[in-house]
Amino acid sequence: MATILLIDEEESERAALQVALEAAGHRVLSAANGREGQNLMHDQAVDLVLVDMVMPDRDGLDLIPRLRS
Repeated sequence: MATILLIDEEESERAALQVALEAAGHRVLSAANGREGQNLMHDQAVDLVLVDMVMPDRDGLDLIPRLRS
């Protein structure tokens, strides 16, 4: 299965998604903000990133191009 990175400042939302994705057999990495997510991307091979569009430190639209590079 896939390795999925969840980036969302809401811990309850990350936890719910993580439980559902792991139950489906995926490996899930979790980050509370854009900076933490970028650090995980540098350390781990990731197949899919799920990003909250509105976050305090960096919104999803700003973060996505950074993750791609």
